[in-house]
Amino acid sequence: MTCDFCNGGDPGWFYPAESFKVSALLESEAGFRIEDLLGSDSGFMACEPCHALVEAEDRDGLINRSLDTNLLAHPEMIEDAPELRPVIAQMFEAFWNHRRGAGIQMRKRTHE
Repeated sequence: MTCDFCNGGDPGWFYPAESFKVSALLESEAGFRIEDLLGSDSGFMACEPCHALVEAEDRDGLINRSLDTNLLAHPEMIEDAPELRPVIAQMFEAFWNHRRGAGIQMRKRTHE
């Protein structure tokens, strides 16, 4: 499982949300293009740092973390950062609008 906000591993929180879809179109001079429906069927998984940002209602911080972690994982997209930010913002705004309830801490898996 991965965090739905930053794509990092080890999400320990689940935020219930109504199902939603967001239409996204991203084109850049570097030739990167996304034309897709983004969304959620039941909610968002969150790692500890993203959970803290959600709880603080730090929307800009959450967008910045998502952008930064995704660019670290995909440096070929750095030129597209100005175009990626509004797509991430749109997706997360839909999360805030469709969120239903507090975050639910998930039980940690133990390895023997």
